[in-house]
Amino acid sequence: MRARVDPHDFGRSLPPVIATNDDLKLKLDLLEVLSNLEISQMLQKQEAEKPKGPAIHPLDRHYDMLNTNMEPMDKSGNEYKIIEKFIEKTNGGRKLDINTILKIGRPDEEGHKDVLRSVDNHKLLWHGSRLSNFVGILSQGLRIAPPEAPANGYYFGKGLYFADVLAKSANYCCASSQNPTAVLLLAEVALGTPFKTPSGEFLNYDTVKGQRGCDSTHGLGRMVPAEDEYETLSDGVVVPAGTLKPVDGIQHLLYNEFIVYRREQVQLRYLVALDLGFSW
Repeated sequence: MRARVDPHDFGRSLPPVIATNDDLKLKLDLLEVLSNLEISQMLQKQEAEKPKGPAIHPLDRHYDMLNTNMEPMDKSGNEYKIIEKFIEKTNGGRKLDINTILKIGRPDEEGHKDVLRSVDNHKLLWHGSRLSNFVGILSQGLRIAPPEAPANGYYFGKGLYFADVLAKSANYCCASSQNPTAVLLLAEVALGTPFKTPSGEFLNYDTVKGQRGCDSTHGLGRMVPAEDEYETLSDGVVVPAGTLKPVDGIQHLLYNEFIVYRREQVQLRYLVALDLGFSW
C-alpha cells in the first residue's frame, strides 16, 4: 500500500480533525484530483521521453496522450437531437448552454466488450467530475476506489456512479459563476438486473451478484424521468430522456443513482461540455 499525503500548510497550528463523512469526502475528492494531476504529468513525461520525430502541434500531442478517439457530432442528426433532449429534459430547470457534444471511444475498452454484451439492460447515463480529473478519466477510464481507500463517502459502496438526471451529475463538476463550464460524460452502462434500494447500503460486486443475484445497484430517487418519453439509440441503448416527475414512496435520494462494481460494464460514449447558468 502506497502512502498518500493530503497537502496542506498549517504552519504551527494543529490540523483540524476530519470529524464528519462530509469532511472525509472533501479530502477524498482532493486526493482524486491530485491523482489525476499525477497521471497528466506522467503522460507528459512519457511523451517527452519518446524519440524525436517530425514536428507535431502541441494540441495534437496532448490529444494523442489521451488515447481516446473524439469526433464532433452532426447537430442535425438524430443521435445529437436525442442527447440534446436528454439535456433539456433532465437539467432540473437550470439555464444552460451546450458548448460541445463529442462522440468518444477508448480503444482500451474494446477488450472488455464481451463482458459488456453479456449483461443486458443498457442505458445511457450521466457521470460528472471536476475538469481536472478528465485527463485521467479519458486516458485510463473511470476507476473504482481501491480496497485500501476509506469506505466512508460511498453511499452504495465502492463502484462507478451514474445518474439518469443531468442536474444530479452536474453537481460533481464543481462549476461556479466564475468558472461556469462543466464537462460530463455520457456512458453506456450495462445494468442487467438492478438491486433497487431506497436508502444507502455499503455494497460490492460479491454482495450484489452473489447474495442478491443482481448486476448493479439502483438507488431510488423521488424525481425520475418519465418512461413514456424515453428514447432508444440505433444500437438499442436506452436514453432516459423524459420529463422529471415525482414518484410515490419513501426515498432518501432526490434523483436516481446507478452503480456498477465492474469497469467492464461501462463504455464511454459521449463528452458533453456545458455552460451552467447560476440564475434560476
